[in-house]
Amino acid sequence: MESSGSLFISDRRGIFCIFGLMRNKNWHIIELETDRNCSEAVESAFNELDALGTAISSPAHSRDPKIVVRGYFETLPSVRAVSEAIQEAIRIAGCSSEAIGQLKFDTIEDRDWLEEWKKSWKPTKCGRFVIAPPWNTEKFSNDSIIINIEPGMAFGTGTHETTRLCLFAIEKYLYPEWKVLDVGTGTGILAIASAKLLGGRGKDVIGIDNDIDAVRIAAENASLNSETQISFIACTIDAIKTSYDLIVANLTLDAILPILPQLIAKTKHVLILSGILSSQKAEISAALKEVGIYDFEIFQDGEWISVITRLTKEQ
Repeated sequence: MESSGSLFISDRRGIFCIFGLMRNKNWHIIELETDRNCSEAVESAFNELDALGTAISSPAHSRDPKIVVRGYFETLPSVRAVSEAIQEAIRIAGCSSEAIGQLKFDTIEDRDWLEEWKKSWKPTKCGRFVIAPPWNTEKFSNDSIIINIEPGMAFGTGTHETTRLCLFAIEKYLYPEWKVLDVGTGTGILAIASAKLLGGRGKDVIGIDNDIDAVRIAAENASLNSETQISFIACTIDAIKTSYDLIVANLTLDAILPILPQLIAKTKHVLILSGILSSQKAEISAALKEVGIYDFEIFQDGEWISVITRLTKEQ
C-alpha cells in the first residue's frame, strides 16, 4: 500500500469482488503515472484489457498534477496490447501523449487485500458532509451529515474534486422546501446529500443516469443511508418533463454542452454544473452567454471547476 496520499480500488463488478478473488495466489500489476485529468482514460484502458480492478494513488499534496494508476491482472497482457489500449483511450479522452509516463510491471504476493484497503480508506469531509465507507467507526461533530458510500462502486465517492465542488454548492444553495434533480447520478451521492439536507425528504429528489448499473448502485447507496424515498431512474434529461428548484449535473463539458438549454429550461432557481476542467472555463462561459445567461459564479478545486447559475422563474 502507499505510504502517503490516498488509494482506492474500483471494479466494474463491485468493489469487494476483486478482494475476494485476490487471495491465495499472486497477481500482476501494471503501473502508469499520468496527469490527473487522464487517470480515468488509463483506468478505462486497463478495464478493456480485463483488469480485475484498478487503483489510483494520489500524492499527499492534492494539487500535484500527477497521479499513479495501477491495473491488477490475473494474466499479464502483452506490452504492445497495453500500449495500444492506453493510446486509444487517451486519444478518445483528448489527452496528450506527453501526459503519459513509462509503463511499469510488477508481481504481488497474496495478502488480505480487503482488510489492508479498509485501513487506507479515510472519510472525506466536504463542509458539513462527511463521506465515509460503511465500516467507518470514526466519530464526527453533531452537526456533521454522514453519507455512507461503498467506495469504487461508481463515479462519485466524495474523493474527486468535482464531487466535492458539487457537495459544497448543494450545501450553500439548497433551500429546505426545494425539489432537486441530479443528472448523471453515479453513486447517488449528490441525491443522497440533497435528501439529507432536506431533512430526509427523499420524495423531492430524483436521480437520473443513462447507465442502468449506476442507477442500481445509487439505489443501494440510498438504502444504505436510509433515504429510500429518492427515485432513481435510468433515463436522459429528455425524459424529464417537469422543472426543479435545483438541478445538479456533474458530467463532463462534452456531455453538458448538448443538454445545456434543457438544463436551464428545467431549472427554477439554481443550476450546478461540474465535471469541467479549469482550462474549459472560457468554453462553458461562452456557452452560457449564448443562451442568455450572464450571471454565474465559478469555483475551483485543483484542475476542476463548478459553475453555479442562479435563475428566476421568470427567465
